[in-house]
Amino acid sequence: MTGDYVENEPITVSAYDGFKGEAPTVNEITFVPYTDSETAYTDVLAGNLDVAGVPASRLIQASSDFGDRLYSFEAPGISFLGLPLWNPQYQDVRVRQALSMAIDRQTIIDRIYGGTYTPATAWTPAIEPGTPVGICGEYCDYDPDAAKALLAEAGGFSGPLEITYPGGGGLDPLYEAIANQLRQNLGIDATATPTADWAEFLQKRTDASLTGPFFSRWGALYPSQQATLRVFFIEGGGCANCIPFYSPQVSAAMQTADADLTGDGTAYADVQEIIQKEFPAVPLFFETYSYVTSERVADLVSSPVGNPTYRAIQLR
Repeated sequence: MTGDYVENEPITVSAYDGFKGEAPTVNEITFVPYTDSETAYTDVLAGNLDVAGVPASRLIQASSDFGDRLYSFEAPGISFLGLPLWNPQYQDVRVRQALSMAIDRQTIIDRIYGGTYTPATAWTPAIEPGTPVGICGEYCDYDPDAAKALLAEAGGFSGPLEITYPGGGGLDPLYEAIANQLRQNLGIDATATPTADWAEFLQKRTDASLTGPFFSRWGALYPSQQATLRVFFIEGGGCANCIPFYSPQVSAAMQTADADLTGDGTAYADVQEIIQKEFPAVPLFFETYSYVTSERVADLVSSPVGNPTYRAIQLR
């Protein structure tokens, strides 16, 4: 770091002359904080910033805005609709399954994500070795009639349903679409409400003070089911209350799977079977990570987990 850390101020790092590995392609990198990802996107378009992630609200237009300066990388990211399992209204598994079947994932992907995502069919991203194909089965298929019947079988849903998500991240179209589909397909009084910022959302989710569904996702730091399942389903795993479902059965199955030496990931199928039976959240999408660059960047190089390798960026 070239200077002291100051909250909400840019951080600049410079290349270390004594580094023994492969030499970086850039001498200096500045990380700029933004409270609104759409502003960062606009700054790249104006040439004031060199790299930014693409907010969901801009994915449809990013190709026309940037052409070949739009990069989409396959990644171990997965999105869920988190459910407040501390709320008695969500205790019946049929309610949780009905919510899932009432969401048209492919239409959301096409209209909001520009076709870059894939509907989730398991509890870990497809890129992670051994992820069981289609384990979510009918409960991840869009079937509004079956969803409505299942919800009625569970006794229905009374009162409003408020979906909470962090504001400023370009997530408004996603959660408004989900709320619309739940209203239309299940007759639930569903609304989508952003928090002021990420900090407010995180506090509410961690404190279990949310009464309705909420934003829940994770991007694994290495491409293994372990890196997703531990974070979500082991208490203290890294994402408090992302999916507030922690059970001794899952913990025991994780220990067994972690000890498997084959390395092909198939041992985690038993973990996913336990989770599937309880259906503690709504799997939404297998993600790609999309970025845009200024005209100064000739090539954006991806890491094995879909993030840019900033020290290897090629400048024009």
